[in-house]
Amino acid sequence: MYNRSEQNGGSGYGHTPKKRRGFFWWAGLFIGFTMLLAAAAAFVGFRWYTANVEPASPNDTAAQQFVVEDGATARTVAQSLETQDLIKSASAYTWYMRIEGRN
Repeated sequence: MYNRSEQNGGSGYGHTPKKRRGFFWWAGLFIGFTMLLAAAAAFVGFRWYTANVEPASPNDTAAQQFVVEDGATARTVAQSLETQDLIKSASAYTWYMRIEGRN
C-alpha cells in the first residue's frame, strides 16, 4: 500500500520537499519592493511640493511690496518670504528655484 505523497511523486514519508526559491526570485522581489518604495516616496514628495509651493493666502490679491537685497541667496529670500507670510514653505520655494535653475 502507498500513501498520497508517493502517489504525487513524494518520498513516501508523508511530506513533499519544498522547492527552494532561487536568487532571481529574491532579486526580483527586492527590486520590486525598492521600486514600490521609490514610487511612494515620489508621490509623497510631489504632493508635499504642490501643496507648499503656492502663496500662503491665495485669495489675497492685494499687492505687497517685498525688497530683495543685493547678493541675497534664494534661501534667505525664501526665509524672508515665509516670515512675512507671503509663501507657505521656504523649503518648497528653494526647491522651486532649483528646479527652475534660478539659484
